[in-house]
Amino acid sequence: MTKITRIDEFVDDLSSIHLNGNDKDSVAAYRKCVNAFCKKEVEYLRKNLTLTSLRSSLTDYRNAVRNHFAGQYLPVTFQDRHSGNGHIALKYLILKKEETKTYEAQETARKDKYLHGLSRLIICNHSDLVEKAGALLDSNSVYDIAAGLLLLTGRRVTEIFKTAHFYAIDNNHVRFSGQLKNEKCGVAAKGARDNYVIPVLADSQRIIDALARVRELKPLQDKTEKEVNTLVSNSIGKAVKRNLKGFIKHSVDLSLDNLVSWNSIEPKNLRSMYVHIAHYNLARTAVLGSFAHEVLGHANSGAVDNYMEYMLYPNN
Repeated sequence: MTKITRIDEFVDDLSSIHLNGNDKDSVAAYRKCVNAFCKKEVEYLRKNLTLTSLRSSLTDYRNAVRNHFAGQYLPVTFQDRHSGNGHIALKYLILKKEETKTYEAQETARKDKYLHGLSRLIICNHSDLVEKAGALLDSNSVYDIAAGLLLLTGRRVTEIFKTAHFYAIDNNHVRFSGQLKNEKCGVAAKGARDNYVIPVLADSQRIIDALARVRELKPLQDKTEKEVNTLVSNSIGKAVKRNLKGFIKHSVDLSLDNLVSWNSIEPKNLRSMYVHIAHYNLARTAVLGSFAHEVLGHANSGAVDNYMEYMLYPNN
């Protein structure tokens, strides 16, 4: 049974649990039944998944519950920070307090490790990198153009091929709309943004013209986001490696004098690289974390922590 099938069956079975009256005892019995049903599923997941996977799976379960019961009358509710009054099952599909503390400690240790340089990725010769990405905008290959746009705008692959729209503000800034991940499983992410100004690492009109060429050479507007990803992911990955590898070094200890080549670059890495280069070139006085939050459009500032694994090599 696939994960999606199991979640679907869980939600269907949850729907079959009914409140048998409005009195206090009936409500208590309903809560107890839903709690036991959720607890059984969570225990199954706990026995078969790592803590990180368990946490991720419970998020998927909660999103599926929100989706399924959206707009329905719920006689017994839970105050859900994402969707307001939600199904009471949302209260029970969570980690234990000690599991949350363990996960947070693991994440803190992981972030502390790379934030202090033990495993940081160093962006070298970033001016040459930007110049090379800019040259890709004049390519005859749609994937080379898209690879250039990924670095120069910091947008996601499917945004470049389907949803993004850019409107020039000045030579170095555009207004961007078409943000993905504003919704997960049909539920709008609280605080997620769309239609905001971002810096770009090439002339804004060149960026706009290049995006239009991508859409002309590879029209995918009638495809779903999932279909777009399936159709382009392999080719755009090859284009990124072919054109933009060689600019990242891996720091194996605290010293910048001990760097080794890192050639595992993927399209998603360009988003992190964009943040650091745009910050250095166009907003050096801003706090890096706050800047990343603003230009990437995340719903909360904590979501940008993973982009901090990178740093620019000094004085290059």
